[in-house]
Amino acid sequence: MFYVTNISDSTNSFMKNLCVSYKYAFTVSSTVRFIPVFLNDMKEIMEAQTVRGVEFDKGGIV
Repeated sequence: MFYVTNISDSTNSFMKNLCVSYKYAFTVSSTVRFIPVFLNDMKEIMEAQTVRGVEFDKGGIV
C-alpha cells in the first residue's frame, strides 16, 4: 500500500497555509511529485550510457 498525497491536496494546502497563488503552489507540487520520475529516467539513461562505455564520475549529485 502506498501513502501518497494527492497533488490537488498539496496544492490546496500550499495555497491555504502559505498564502501563495495557485500558479506557484501548483508548480511546487508538480515539481515535488515528479522528482522521482526524473531521477528514475536519469538512472536508466546513465545505465545505458555506461553499457556503451561512458564513464561517469562517482562524485556527482546522484
